[in-house]
Amino acid sequence: MLLAGPLTAVLIAYFVHSFLPLGVAILVGICAGLLALLLSITNKTEKLRVNNFEFKTEGDLGEYPVGHRGFTQYVSRADIRWLEYQDERGGGDVPYYPSGLYAELLHGSRCVLPYLDAQQTASLIQAIYKRFPDMPWDKKTPFDKQLTTLDLADPHH
Repeated sequence: MLLAGPLTAVLIAYFVHSFLPLGVAILVGICAGLLALLLSITNKTEKLRVNNFEFKTEGDLGEYPVGHRGFTQYVSRADIRWLEYQDERGGGDVPYYPSGLYAELLHGSRCVLPYLDAQQTASLIQAIYKRFPDMPWDKKTPFDKQLTTLDLADPHH
């Protein structure tokens, strides 16, 4: 993402130099590079829609090539074990995963709304569980085998 500006500047200056003097070509390249850098940093528009059946995310989810806009991802609510916040990780030679809201699935997790901090994610999770109280919360811990539940909320017991 950060290479978008310098790379654009060099390429534009190189091609414009064949039509304009070198000084003008460099100035045009720098302007184009700054514009490309600004657009790559500020153009993060992701949308999450949740309904009874699925989570639909549109935008840049980080795990795909930088600047890959217009991506749409669907995650079935039936496949979600729980929702959680995850910190930013990866980058460089490995896939980049932004911080944000992740759906934990049976096999791995999926980012459903990136670029959120822990507090924003907690508020969003709370709103989703309030709107959809039947959302699963199957978060297992190493202590689960040692816990005893009373099932007090279950009217059948």
